[in-house]
Amino acid sequence: RREGMDLCYYFASTGSDAYEERDMWVEAISSAIGNVTWSLFPSHAIVVQPLPGKEQTSMRIMAGYLLLGGSADQVKLLYCELHAFSGGVARMVLYKDEWCEQEVLSVAITDTSSISTRRGAYCTVFGLDTHRFCARTREEKELWLRAVSNIKVKLMFDAPDTTAGDLAMFRAAVGERLEALP
Repeated sequence: RREGMDLCYYFASTGSDAYEERDMWVEAISSAIGNVTWSLFPSHAIVVQPLPGKEQTSMRIMAGYLLLGGSADQVKLLYCELHAFSGGVARMVLYKDEWCEQEVLSVAITDTSSISTRRGAYCTVFGLDTHRFCARTREEKELWLRAVSNIKVKLMFDAPDTTAGDLAMFRAAVGERLEALP
């Protein structure tokens, strides 16, 4: 079945042990999806501090690798950086790698941006307007979603431009969440 741009598959089992069999299948499929997803990412950690000498990273709230869904069922591994808001807009900047020397795409985040997630047993996919991202783990997906959503809420209520103190507070909040990740 198709839901928007996404395909959904449903599996069913029958018999007296149908629930147990279904749970076994869900666990096996979830584990396989998680292993494949994990294999597509380099070893890295999400970071909150900007790169020294790279002014374009000075508004960084958090940064790390994400997969960007493309056409024809292709994905690209990109280094994504969530920037604080200024002038009524924030940005998710996508770079070729963690050195942030080659910008590939910049996605504006405004008070009307659509932020979404997907349902599923092992779902690490979230959306920002028409872009689909995949995080390494469900916990990392939730961290990205929370950070982007918090920025959108601030924009919806016309918060003043981000100050250095605000940026330090945003980074500290993300840092606390990072420490709690498994």
